[in-house]
Amino acid sequence: MFHYLLEESLLSEFRDAKEAIRGRPISEYWRGTNYANFGPLPDLSLPLYIVAERTIQKSKIATELRGGYDPKSKERESGRFYHCIFSHLYQESRRFVLQNSRKTVLRDLEGYLESRRENIIRDVMGESYDSWTDVKENLMKIWFYESCLLLSRIYFFCSRYPDWSVTSLVDHVFRFKNEYQFDGSKFHLSENCQIDLYRQDGVNVVIDIKTGRPEEYHYLTVVGYALALESSPQEADKVDLGCIMYVNFVHSDPMPRIKCKFYPLFDSYRQDFIEELKQKLIWVAEDRPK
Repeated sequence: MFHYLLEESLLSEFRDAKEAIRGRPISEYWRGTNYANFGPLPDLSLPLYIVAERTIQKSKIATELRGGYDPKSKERESGRFYHCIFSHLYQESRRFVLQNSRKTVLRDLEGYLESRRENIIRDVMGESYDSWTDVKENLMKIWFYESCLLLSRIYFFCSRYPDWSVTSLVDHVFRFKNEYQFDGSKFHLSENCQIDLYRQDGVNVVIDIKTGRPEEYHYLTVVGYALALESSPQEADKVDLGCIMYVNFVHSDPMPRIKCKFYPLFDSYRQDFIEELKQKLIWVAEDRPK
């Protein structure tokens, strides 16, 4: 949740990233709008995660594209659950705010979110709810942590603007787009690309949530989203910043451990992604039946 990420400890890094863009503007050549000049490329599309995973081997790409992996593995499924819980919390909160009065929002939202937590986690996990108790515990931690930050943001806004309306509250607090889908096919990515979080306000920011350990090449994910967004026929905005949000868990800690890394999406980063894209498209084209 981007607004909730912007706690005081992160504000300086966010401002530094914006300032870096001002001092080192992105060339129009390396924008996604220029996608037609990055070829010639094979007439293929790839999932963004394959392009962004710099260490993936050629043989593994072929296996992934054939569906030769286990889509129900615990690692894959738990990652999907963690992404889903952010989305559900956002949707439930926004719906409650829009459907109720000012007084009800301030008085009952906290209790409402608490009452919905277990049922939503059960729905998200499905048949894994009773067996993956560690994952369920992590989802509980995420829900508690993010709902506290959300409520804090709402209460702060309502205290600062005593004449607030439900509409102004929604516009201010729920400004980001969650699980945002768009067509990335012009940039040889999926026509059903989906960004974890997308904030359109002044400087547009794409945010990717990861639950593993940080890797040097992770910036490629947000660079790819930015380029694909800029190339998409449904979009008109430039994207200058990316953020990787790392969420990890320690069993004895009641809160998730969250670390954020902001990236000014410089020309060199964009060129890195385009080179990865070209190489992997060529690999896949070479493996196609003649």
